[in-house]
Amino acid sequence: MGHSEATNRPALIQDFIQDFLNISLILFGQVGRDTFKMFYNKKWIAVPILIVWFLCGSFIIMENLYMGSIFSYLSAIKSPIFPPTWQSLVDSDIPITTTGSARMAFINKSNLKDLIPRYLTLFENNPHLRDKIDKLYKKLIQLVDIFRKVSLPKFMKNVGRMTSDNNESIDLSKTFAIMDSAGHLQNYRLMFGWKAAREITDGKEDTPFTQIHLGLASRNFYLPSFQKRFRHMASFGLEDQWNTYENMVHTVVIQHIMDNSSYS
Repeated sequence: MGHSEATNRPALIQDFIQDFLNISLILFGQVGRDTFKMFYNKKWIAVPILIVWFLCGSFIIMENLYMGSIFSYLSAIKSPIFPPTWQSLVDSDIPITTTGSARMAFINKSNLKDLIPRYLTLFENNPHLRDKIDKLYKKLIQLVDIFRKVSLPKFMKNVGRMTSDNNESIDLSKTFAIMDSAGHLQNYRLMFGWKAAREITDGKEDTPFTQIHLGLASRNFYLPSFQKRFRHMASFGLEDQWNTYENMVHTVVIQHIMDNSSYS
């Protein structure tokens, strides 16, 4: 009798382990409709395990499971009303900043503010437009050299006020406008999308201000050859490709300035 019990003990342990694994699979949902067939022709050890599981275990497990629908949410936020034209922007309470500048005689001068006096003279016969331009000139806040390594992170990370060299300031936590060249605005759009999570609204029309850049070079006997080659490259579409690469370089440089620890 003792020898028979010793012989059946390994088989009993094996059946117990098999039943334990089967129940574990049930608990973890790794079985299908043939769950009961897992215990077909098993030893008597499966009977108490099944009784404990179906009468007690299921209640204990299901009590700790999250049952029901998953509730989510959405937001229906009314977008801020942004002035559709530059003239209505001038008449609004939204502060207007500009950042484009050129260094002349060791002094940084605003590109836009340097242009406006000439437009005041140009439109002297149009009093309404002249008054709008003059009001814009008085309202503009110049942030000089914003793309420097010091100014750019300060501009993006400052949650308070940003002060210009003339002690003019804007509240960055509120709505503000930037009036600059298209290239600068594209850079700001990238920065605000990365860091500030701000809603960006483009103006519906262009301003009347235009800036033209000229490049001068000495004329010699090499110039016709270079011009011919450049015309061929432009006809092949390389000019557009260069513009794409230039925008990529600007993007990488700006990201490096803002986070040089990750982009060194």
